[in-house]
Amino acid sequence: MVAKRSRFPKNDAQGDLFQDARALYPVETPQGVITGSDFRIRMAQAISEALHESGKSRGRVAMEMTEALGEPISEHMLNAYASASREGHDISMTRLRALIQATGEIWLLNVATEGLGVTVLAGADVLFAQRGLIARQIEELKSRERHLARTMPVSPVTPAVRGRR
Repeated sequence: MVAKRSRFPKNDAQGDLFQDARALYPVETPQGVITGSDFRIRMAQAISEALHESGKSRGRVAMEMTEALGEPISEHMLNAYASASREGHDISMTRLRALIQATGEIWLLNVATEGLGVTVLAGADVLFAQRGLIARQIEELKSRERHLARTMPVSPVTPAVRGRR
């Protein structure tokens, strides 16, 4: 199998915007290949758990999803999504979004992205991550400034250019 080349070749000189943020919010690293059936089972279990944790009846969740999507979602469909034994009844991303909206269980996004090496942050966690990243960037810039101050010559090498006044 030939590896697919990216349209955008890797540029080692380009910085990584989230390099410091990864230390604050460790990203899940893939543990190996996740097969389709493993993911399908995990997603069905997570949907079942989210439906239970929401405290809403499945009928109520189905009604809210129907309103959000503008297409009918039945309680039977939710039961199929929540059952690992019901092959061929995988939830689409559009319906998963509506399910998250109806249940308020945002953690479902982390389950949906398991094994991809990403972490979903929401609410105040986003602000804390941004503050942490800025603090680390400030510290890095201060460190670079101290290094330059130690290594730079005492006076400028190039004389100042004077023009006519």
